[in-house]
Order: sequence, then C-alpha cells, then structure tokens
Amino acid sequence: MKLYKHLVFDTSNIFLRAFNGITIKDEAPKLAANMVKKIIRENAGPKCSFYFLCDNWNSNPSTNFVTARKSIDNQYKANRTYDPKVFHGISVFKNWLKTIPNSCIIQEPQREADDLLLGVMAKTGNDFVLLVSADLDWACEMSRERHWFNFDQIFTPSDFEAKYKYPATRNSILLHKTFRGDKSDNIPNPNTRIKEEDLLQLILSGKTLPEIIQDPPSSLREAIVSHKDRLLKNWELLNPLF
Repeated sequence: MKLYKHLVFDTSNIFLRAFNGITIKDEAPKLAANMVKKIIRENAGPKCSFYFLCDNWNSNPSTNFVTARKSIDNQYKANRTYDPKVFHGISVFKNWLKTIPNSCIIQEPQREADDLLLGVMAKTGNDFVLLVSADLDWACEMSRERHWFNFDQIFTPSDFEAKYKYPATRNSILLHKTFRGDKSDNIPNPNTRIKEEDLLQLILSGKTLPEIIQDPPSSLREAIVSHKDRLLKNWELLNPLF
C-alpha cells in the first residue's frame, strides 16, 4: 500500500456522506471523524500533512460558496436543500478537524472546495498526494504523484482511463461533464444527442470547448452550434474560480 506525503480532503463531501448515511443526524460529526481517521490510518506516511478544503457555508450572499456561480446561472445548485442540522454538524466536525496535528483548514469567500484545490497543489510540488472526494472534479488534479480516492477506490491516471475511457486531465473531465451535465449541482445536460463514442473522439482531440465551438467536426456541427450557449455556460460553471 502506498503511503502519501499529503492528504487533501473535500470536507463538505465527507461530512454530507456521513450525514446522509446515518439515521441519527447528531451522530454525523462523529461518523465523519471516524471516516477521516480511517483514511489517515491507512494512507498517511511519516510526517504527512493534512489539508481540509471547505465550501464557504456562510449565509451571507457576499461570501457564500454558491454566490459566484449563481451569477453565471441562477439555477446552480438550486436542486439542493439542507437539513438545518447540516450547518450545526459541519461546524462541530470542523472544530474536531482543528485538533489533528500538522493540518490546516482552508476556506475562502465565495469559493467551493474545488476552487481551492489548485492553490494547495501548488504547495505540494512533486510529493505524493491523495485527493479525497467523491466529486469527479477532484480527479482533474491527478498525475503520476497525485492519486484520487472516491471512497471506493484509489485511482491512478491509468486506473481512471481504464474505467472512464478518456484521459485523467482537467480538460477531458470537464469536457465530458460539460456535454453530459452534472445532476448533483443542477448543471443541465445540453441534450446535444451526441453519441458517447463521438464525444470521446472530441475529448481525445485535446481541444478545449471554445476551440471545439470555433471549429466543430462537420458531422457534429449542428448539434454543437445549436447548443453553444448552454455548453459555454456549463463550461464556465465547471471550471475553477480564481
């Protein structure tokens, strides 16, 4: 088993996984803490550092994590409702996280955990890193040294490509989600009716969405051009905010 120099956690993702998986909601912080302890025990190497990236749950619209993307699409995450116990529970969980040695909690106004990931990766260099989140967006940061754990499997880039049939790169992952949507965040499927094999060929071309729209393959031109506005909006929603 590989041991890592840095473990980077999607804090809300872990807590909500615990909260939704337990009947007694007041026990969710304890369950989430046990999940973190197990991941650390099984994957942390000597002198490992721990980063806990947090969505900004502040109710103030000027700082809340959905505000910036709602300016792009006011239906962003509109399908989500939260039990009031979530807000108390995640606060309790974050207070417990502060007790973990060699750790830091990172949260910024109007930012989701995904938006904070690039900044953390800049600090880890070529060290071995485990990215812990069920969110496919976190797989965008995979490399030879960085692996992704979705709570079921630890993926290397080659593992990812074997399962998903396209490369583990930011452009590839976000292109696929742009064309297929993301129900969890209420990002709609543009319904281009492009077949999966044709979408994979677009992804393997290595072009970004703006490049594809500028010069689409002739066989897909009508499908892409007629859904251009929704595709561009999805692309903007899915890319990190800086």
